[in-house]
Amino acid sequence: MLKDHQAKKPKEKAHELTRRVEKHFLEGDEQNLSRELVNKVLSRCEEKYNSVFEKLQELGRDVYEGGVEGLDGLGGRDEVARWFRGAR
Repeated sequence: MLKDHQAKKPKEKAHELTRRVEKHFLEGDEQNLSRELVNKVLSRCEEKYNSVFEKLQELGRDVYEGGVEGLDGLGGRDEVARWFRGAR
């Protein structure tokens, strides 16, 4: 998701991933159990996204002395939480 870092792309990719996860897991008979699983999967995706984003920021500071332009469009923690939790 982060390799294509145009401002809209990560948000679109998060929504696309959310739809795929829901489609895959919510087709079962036990909706409550399926919803819990979807929430866990999306929560883990959110954590991983934030982890990779923080590493990008750190590399930008260390390698390019002060940061890399354009990373702001990749979303902060609050924004990423909205991307992944919007469907939950």
